[in-house]
Amino acid sequence: NTAGHLYREITGDFIVTTRIKVEGTETAVPQRSFSLAGLFIREPRAFTAETWIPGEENWLFISVGTAFPAGQPQFEIKSTYNSLSTLKISDAQTGWMRLRIARSGELFTLLYQAEGAEEWQVLDQFIRPDLPKTLNVGLTAYADWDSVSADYPNYQQYNEQGASSQNPDLLAYVESIEFRRPTTPRFPLATLDPRVSLNPELSEARMRDLMAD
Repeated sequence: NTAGHLYREITGDFIVTTRIKVEGTETAVPQRSFSLAGLFIREPRAFTAETWIPGEENWLFISVGTAFPAGQPQFEIKSTYNSLSTLKISDAQTGWMRLRIARSGELFTLLYQAEGAEEWQVLDQFIRPDLPKTLNVGLTAYADWDSVSADYPNYQQYNEQGASSQNPDLLAYVESIEFRRPTTPRFPLATLDPRVSLNPELSEARMRDLMAD
C-alpha cells in the first residue's frame, strides 16, 4: 500500500461502500484544514524512488471531515488527471454515514447516505475514459494541510521527509468496507434521470442498484 491508501485491486465494474465516522481528536469536527477520510480509487503505478516521474497520477475520491474553512463538516470530491486536480467542497453532516463509489465503464458515480436517512444522495458523477480496467480501490485518510502547505511546493522533499511541523487533528472510524458487482449492464450515458434517458427502464434499474443495501 502507498501512503494514505489501503486498497485492493479491482478489475471491471464495481460498487464499493464504506460506513465511516470522522471526528477531531477533541471535537466532533477536525479543526485543521483538509482533514478527511473516505473512498479513493487510483490508477496503479509501478515505480521506485529512482524511477518515479511527476505528472502521472490519475485518481478520484470522495471523503468526509473538514476541508476549508476548517471546523465545518464537509465533503471533499477530487478528480485528478495527470496530476491536475478538480476539487469540489460541499456541506456534510457529522456522525456516521455511508460513502459509495460505483463504476460503470468510464462512468463513476459518487454517493452518500447520512445516518438515519432512507435514501442515498448522488454528490457527483465523472466520466473518466482514461482510467484503466484495473484500479486500486479502497480507503484513504489525510489531515493537517495547515502544516503541510508550507513544505508542499517542494513536493519531492515533502514526500521523502514529511512536513517540518505537524499538528494533525483527525480520527477516522471505519466500521466496514464492502465490494460488489453492479447488477445492471454498462450504462452508456451519464444521466440518472429516467425522464430524460434514452433507456428509461435501464436508468431506473441502475438507480435501484446504486442505492441498494
